Amino acid sequence: MDFAKEILTLHENKENIQDNDLIIDTFQKQVKEIIKDGNQNL
Repeated sequence: MDFAKEILTLHENKENIQDNDLIIDTFQKQVKEIIKDGNQNL
């Protein structure tokens, strides 16, 4: 039972990490756009 719980927890953690990667990727793209816009305004 504990072993199955461990695997489930690992799976959930993996999904959370994938979500975080997606959020970071989106954030980086937004930052790049902001920097590009900022440079055009200089």
